[in-house]
Amino acid sequence: TKVKRNYWRNISNQRRFFDEISLKYNIRVFSDWSQVTYSTIVKEGGTSILKQYPSLLSALETVYPDSKWDITATRQVPRNYWKNSQNQRQFFDDFASKYNITTTSDWETVTYRKIVEEGGRSILKNYSSVRSALQALYPELNWDNDTVTTKVKRNYWRNISNQRRFFDEISLKYNIRVFSDWSQVTYSTIVKEGGTSILKQYPSLLSALETVYPDSKWDITATRQVPRNYWKNSQNQRQFFDDFASKYNITTTSDWETVTYRKIVEEGGRSILKNYSSVRSALQALYPELNWDNDTV
Repeated sequence: TKVKRNYWRNISNQRRFFDEISLKYNIRVFSDWSQVTYSTIVKEGGTSILKQYPSLLSALETVYPDSKWDITATRQVPRNYWKNSQNQRQFFDDFASKYNITTTSDWETVTYRKIVEEGGRSILKNYSSVRSALQALYPELNWDNDTVTTKVKRNYWRNISNQRRFFDEISLKYNIRVFSDWSQVTYSTIVKEGGTSILKQYPSLLSALETVYPDSKWDITATRQVPRNYWKNSQNQRQFFDDFASKYNITTTSDWETVTYRKIVEEGGRSILKNYSSVRSALQALYPELNWDNDTV
């Protein structure tokens, strides 16, 4: 159908078009629009309409102003719907429209939690972070290393409330429901998630958690319910000894002299020590940068 110039700039004509789509695709309630993709609208001849809006959601909000539109309302979708990268991109297009995100730097303050709250958990499961999702879905944009990371004021991470907010985000992302679940999260994971500035303030991850969640009872053994072969990993082994040192105020190599094999076992380190001939050999292997003389440990 050839239409007059500027025909599709008229909201009434746009609404007539979407009414036709809703009839054709059996859309009875507004959440049914989740089954209709951007490409479907293009295929049906709606390109001239879509060009006027940053996203399909934005178009629908304009054409049907009396309806309450939000991203989560359109997320009741078929199985594997969010495996489709086009649908994933549409979600972020809609998110950007809702929160007036127009540049890559605007994404800097968008947290993992916010994406989840808007119904994007199933999308984020396919990526290691919000940034990796954006980089994959918008390859045409310039995502430098500093983009989509939270740029904060100086000393921001010295505030315990901000630190707790960070760990709350981690617990949400890694599905931590009880405190023993933290055993699945390594020091390097926290670093990867942007927590280096927090960790620098503590001798270990356990120490950070004890400070941030003071009302919880933390001990090393409580966080040792771990996956099979977890203690085969030297990084996890070192984290155990970091936590042990923090708990018993061990700050120098000579402080380890009075620590017995039995004590390490009592704290849950039996599986680690099985890999070494003694406590000393474990420490020497895991802390090669320290000076372990023959009389130490």
